[in-house]
Amino acid sequence: MSGLTAGLCLLSSLQAQADVCFSKPVLLPGLEGPPDWITPGTVRTELNEPRWAAAPQLGFESDDTDSEGVYRLVMNEANTEISVSFQVPMDPGNPSNADVIYFGFTKDGVSASLATAVRIGLTTNGTDPVAPTNVRAYSYDVATTPQWKPAPPLTKPDWLKEPAAWRNDATAAWGINFKVDLTAPSLGSIDVTAPLKILLAMHVRDELTSANSFNPSTPNPACAGPGCPYPLLAGTLFIRDPVNWATTAALNAGCSGSVSISGTQLGTTNQAPPGSPAPNSVNTADGAINTFYARPAYTIAPYVDMITGKFHVANWGSVPAFEPPISGADAPWIEITQGSGVNNGAPPSADVGELSFTCPINTPAQTCGYNTPSEPLQSIYVELHPAAGQTVSFTDSAAHRSLRFEELSQFSAPAEISVKGLKRVFGNDEPRRIFLYVHAKNLPPHQEAPIQLPTEKMAATKRFADTPPRLPKGTPQQPSTQPAPTATTDKATKPRQMDLPDTGVGDLALTAEQALRTVWPTYEVRPFYQSDEEVDVNGQKVKRLRAMYPFTYHHSHKGELYGFTHLLQGAGEIEVKQLRPGLYYLEIPSESVAHVVTTVQAHEAPLSGHTPDHPGPVPPGRCNCSTPGYGDGYGLARNLGLLALGALSAVWLWRRRRA
Repeated sequence: MSGLTAGLCLLSSLQAQADVCFSKPVLLPGLEGPPDWITPGTVRTELNEPRWAAAPQLGFESDDTDSEGVYRLVMNEANTEISVSFQVPMDPGNPSNADVIYFGFTKDGVSASLATAVRIGLTTNGTDPVAPTNVRAYSYDVATTPQWKPAPPLTKPDWLKEPAAWRNDATAAWGINFKVDLTAPSLGSIDVTAPLKILLAMHVRDELTSANSFNPSTPNPACAGPGCPYPLLAGTLFIRDPVNWATTAALNAGCSGSVSISGTQLGTTNQAPPGSPAPNSVNTADGAINTFYARPAYTIAPYVDMITGKFHVANWGSVPAFEPPISGADAPWIEITQGSGVNNGAPPSADVGELSFTCPINTPAQTCGYNTPSEPLQSIYVELHPAAGQTVSFTDSAAHRSLRFEELSQFSAPAEISVKGLKRVFGNDEPRRIFLYVHAKNLPPHQEAPIQLPTEKMAATKRFADTPPRLPKGTPQQPSTQPAPTATTDKATKPRQMDLPDTGVGDLALTAEQALRTVWPTYEVRPFYQSDEEVDVNGQKVKRLRAMYPFTYHHSHKGELYGFTHLLQGAGEIEVKQLRPGLYYLEIPSESVAHVVTTVQAHEAPLSGHTPDHPGPVPPGRCNCSTPGYGDGYGLARNLGLLALGALSAVWLWRRRRA
């Protein structure tokens, strides 16, 4: 049997349905069944190997940006084994044994009087995938005192199989995969036909600024409503009462057809220059007309008026995350009047699955019906809901786009960091403490040897990002042009791993954003605000950071180059302090904004000024550099950025850093 059995793993909180369900395996020629990273079986040692494609990467309920971490769940066909994957897109410090994942589930369904759980710390030594050694089992029984009983340190539960950690994968900062054996003696007889309760959480430490961490969790322990917030088991991220864990669908039920949306699937139809899509560009000229779109992915055939959407904009940069977005004068997002209540399939949509609308003609003071923004480059947010009278499941019901493609040799642009709306969170007017983590990838430093960008792979991943594949349930797929590996336990004849990234299209298990980051020179700014919460993990109290929406630049360059330099600086009265390479700190007055300028330069001469006769090899893990022949050409933003940075200093102070 061939094809892809896709499924939903996290349903929208807008519906009274189970929060979590278990996708069935990808069915690919030569790769049947769930993922296998350890023999026996058909071994693929990538963190995101093709068989994970059935299970979308889902963000945690406590993180509205879906950027702190993701997870996946796949149930085998016999309903006896769950494959679980935890991944961190960006580690704020270094992957270390201070980074921990938490996983637990009930043994008696939704009654939640008996539960089992495990804490797994990241392993720092060995070759990926490496078996974690810092593992500890926990058990819960409501009828005993104490109700929670940790096993001795370094004790694994009997149901935990094949735990493995990755620290050097191209698609994530680190990840931990494992399997749950539902036939293990300690579990008794798990009823696979009934729902149960489940908890998934991660502790991601900034080891270099050790007071900070982020801690995504499903369910959200800091929820709103009756019983919230949910107390945690001391020293862990386990919600103490499993009754408050997330409710799953029946283990044997699989996942229903669903709708999902990602940041690469929304934007405007503007072009700058003509022929080059500029989805984050809003034309602010008097008399101009803007058209917005969202192109969700469906695992079932869409029909007209199935879903409805609301579109929002903010000046390019970052804003706090609120889902659904808050309204009012202090809201970080501006809701576009014409973009409220947009149904799929309605004109000017290009097809039945698209949501699209055209704004009224601009006036001298109004763009798209709201006050003309100071910055024509905008971050865009869309939230999706079932249309009136419809019942729809969502894998991801909201997405934001703050992602641009910019051609070098030199690029500089302003960005806005807004803390509007956080007064509602803190209840005071004190300045907000903001950390900016800069994630620079595939940007090797200025050097002697010339390098070339991977033209074909960059172009392929760009096409993939522009038009992510829609996978209606049951539709056959051709996931890769590479021959399927054969099963073996002989290390000498170990199956050849996929040369990640392949094309970005064949790698079905990757998101569009992941595919882009694997090959494009990428400069990403991830802001966090420091909350008033402290988290006690393993006896150490750390501050909890809350993610704001990140913004990202993917860069291209024509011809050979000799590496990159990049810089982030403040612009205006608010001081931006560099705490260390890649980490910046600023305090922004309550309900205000700060401005920063990001700059990336591709060097077209060697570091010493001498041009070698022949190009040298590219260091492993760096960018294997050629032009994709594509650039958004945001000339206006580039010029504005150069002016802003020029006002800061007459001399460029380049800081060379490793990617």
